[in-house]
Formats: sequence, C-alpha cells, structure tokens
Amino acid sequence: HRAKLIALENLEFINQCIEKTQNKLIWTAPSAGCVAFPSLRKDISISDLANSFLQNHKTMLIPGECFSQSPSNHFRLGYGQKNFKVLFSNFCNFLETHYR
Repeated sequence: HRAKLIALENLEFINQCIEKTQNKLIWTAPSAGCVAFPSLRKDISISDLANSFLQNHKTMLIPGECFSQSPSNHFRLGYGQKNFKVLFSNFCNFLETHYR
C-alpha cells in the first residue's frame, strides 16, 4: 500500500514537472505499474542528453533504444522510489537549463 502511495504521488509530480518543460518532454502516463517511456522533443538527442546528465549529475538515463520495443528518443522512467522527486527535479531543471 505504501509503495502505491509513493508511485501515485510521484505520478502527480511528473505531470506538474512536464507542464513546466514547455513541450520538451512528451508523456503518456502508464495505465499500470510505475515505469514509463516518455520521449524528448525531436531536436533533443536522448543519447547526448543522457551523457551530459551523467557527467553533470552522476545519474544515468537509459535511452529507449536499449529496450527493443521502445521508439527512438524515449527513455525509461521508473518513478516508484521515495527519492524520485529530487532526481526528477534535477532532470527537469537540467533540461530547462541546457535545452531551449
């Protein structure tokens, strides 16, 4: 029950953050579970972003191309962990700062 509450709270946080990214992120919330594959605007390379974010924040993004069923420019987003809000805030701030 606690894990479900954390995931639901994080899901709402994702929606709030994505609204602020000015269409840099495209997102459809999953109907079940706590893993999704949002995509970046076409002019933003997920591979370049993932490398740069790793260098700056020591946090890995996994490009969707690592998962055979995911289209390009998507990335895996797991949002079931308690510290998710801090990590996702860092990501959204990085996206806003480095990609206009």
